[in-house]
Amino acid sequence: MLHNLNLLELRTGFTQYDLVGMAALLKLCPNLETMCLEYLFKKRADESLSEELLNKPVELSIPSLKQVTMNAYTGTEDEFNFMKMLIGQGVVLEKIVFVPVQVENRKVVERSLPPVVLYRKGSQGWKCSPDLSFSVLSIIESELNGD
Repeated sequence: MLHNLNLLELRTGFTQYDLVGMAALLKLCPNLETMCLEYLFKKRADESLSEELLNKPVELSIPSLKQVTMNAYTGTEDEFNFMKMLIGQGVVLEKIVFVPVQVENRKVVERSLPPVVLYRKGSQGWKCSPDLSFSVLSIIESELNGD
């Protein structure tokens, strides 16, 4: 067990293969409070998982996790699904910061986009930083709140 670990930095592609490994690591970190994730552009496909692991929902053990930063956020479906997983399983999670980048031909071309912050607002659910246009904010909030 890694009882003293309260900050973890990882590179991940947010695929099912990556999430299975991440879940195993997080089980060893019961006091983890902050996690910083960097999107990993993969050049080749993941090794194949057994049918059982491919179809099994990933359970993240994050009892103390308060903040997650997703650097180089590109808006992939895997990244968005991971963000929803965090919100659904993060009991004490207070904030998710994602730092968007613009990607062309699998290369980052723009890093000067402002970070977006999702934060828990008590019993009202999750709110998004006001830097987004109303239409983008509405889409994110409806997805996160299950509308």
